[in-house]
Amino acid sequence: MKFFKQDTAQLKCEINPYFTDNIQIIWPGTQINEYVPEPWFVARVKHPNNMFQVTVFFPHLSEKVLEEYEQSQLHAFPNADLRHILPVFMLSTQTPLIQARLKQDVLLNCDFSIDHQASVRINWKVLKKGELETNILLYDGSTKILTYHIKGISMNMDEINKGSASIVVKSMTLENQGLYTCSVSVGPLFGDQLIHLEAVETPTVTLNVKSLLLEKGEEQKIVCEASNYYPLDVTIEWLQESRDQGLLPVALTNVLFSAHKNNRNGTFSLSSFFLLTASPQDDGSVFTCRVDHVSLKYPIKKTVKVRVK
Repeated sequence: MKFFKQDTAQLKCEINPYFTDNIQIIWPGTQINEYVPEPWFVARVKHPNNMFQVTVFFPHLSEKVLEEYEQSQLHAFPNADLRHILPVFMLSTQTPLIQARLKQDVLLNCDFSIDHQASVRINWKVLKKGELETNILLYDGSTKILTYHIKGISMNMDEINKGSASIVVKSMTLENQGLYTCSVSVGPLFGDQLIHLEAVETPTVTLNVKSLLLEKGEEQKIVCEASNYYPLDVTIEWLQESRDQGLLPVALTNVLFSAHKNNRNGTFSLSSFFLLTASPQDDGSVFTCRVDHVSLKYPIKKTVKVRVK
């Protein structure tokens, strides 16, 4: 299966009966029972690191499976309660969690597959923090009509016949953040996938000086600014490596911080600074501003080298 590129031992799988309210589901290829509705099941597979989510629908089949295959399975799992199933409808997403930068176009993946040609109904909704759930769009496969309820969203109708119900969020903004639901129904079967869309903006780190040549006793304010980042949480730390100190840097304690600045686009900025009074011991020292943020795989480091006459 195309999704299983990671360690399958970590997958979370849950199988439950699919509630049909005792209604017989007429599905091509399944056996019609005049008296007892054929039992259906739904399986949900989720990757622990949000690589994908899959929902599969299948009926319980009668004893049509080859006896030879059944005996081989009983030999392999002698205490198992074997049930023969046939997946007929699958709904998946490869983007359960998306962290997108501002102003970029974002693809929210939602794919489906059916074991026969059928009309599908696609409905997208979004739930934003502090708001009620809002309809985004509705596609009716029987009429081939696609109706948008909000702007800034697009779906390629040509891809629907290829099994894609994906949408694109145009020019990501903070207002686009939320929990998106992709719902696909085929006849009496109905499934959905949840996609978390979050805005993440990497900080830009700058220093007010790159290198310093100071007289003994001279004072210099050294400022490190982290700007235009989102979300709010950011860590700024100053480290000093002295020429005679060795390999381990020392964290400065005489550091001050500005208040968080709210930028017009919704991002934040923060400054950290300290006052250096030059002494002979500071000659050859390297001061490093270390900035860490959720958007960064590794912290950003900017350095200032100091010489003292």
